Amino acid sequence: MARLADDWPEQRQVCIDVLCAYLRIPYEPAPNAAGSRTGEREVHLTIIRTIRDPLLQPVPPTTWCGYDLGFTEATFSDGNVTLRNATFSGGISFKAAAFSGGTVSSTLGSGPGTRMPCSLCA
Repeated sequence: MARLADDWPEQRQVCIDVLCAYLRIPYEPAPNAAGSRTGEREVHLTIIRTIRDPLLQPVPPTTWCGYDLGFTEATFSDGNVTLRNATFSGGISFKAAAFSGGTVSSTLGSGPGTRMPCSLCA
C-alpha cells in the first residue's frame, strides 16, 4: 500500500486513509488476552512505521507531509514506535485513540513544515 501511495500521488491520500483505517480496526493488543489474534500487534507496528517513514523525509516526490492522517480511535500499543522528528503539514487527529504499554508525549505546532516531536509508546 505504501509503495502504491508513493507511485500514485493523485491517490496518495486514499492509500494513507486505508492504512490509518486499519489502525482503527478494534483489536486486543495483549497477546494472551481473549480475542487476541496472532501477529496483529506486529501488523499494527508495521503500519505505524510505514506511515512514519515518509514523514521523516519531507522532500518530494514521495513525502507524505501535507496529507491528512486520521488516527481517530486508532489503537497504539507497546512497542518501539515513534513519530519523533516527523514533519506534519496536513491534518492529524488522535481523537479517542487508545494508547497502552508506554509513554505518550507530543508537541503540536501549526503551519507548513511543522515538526511534531511525538513519541508513541516508545
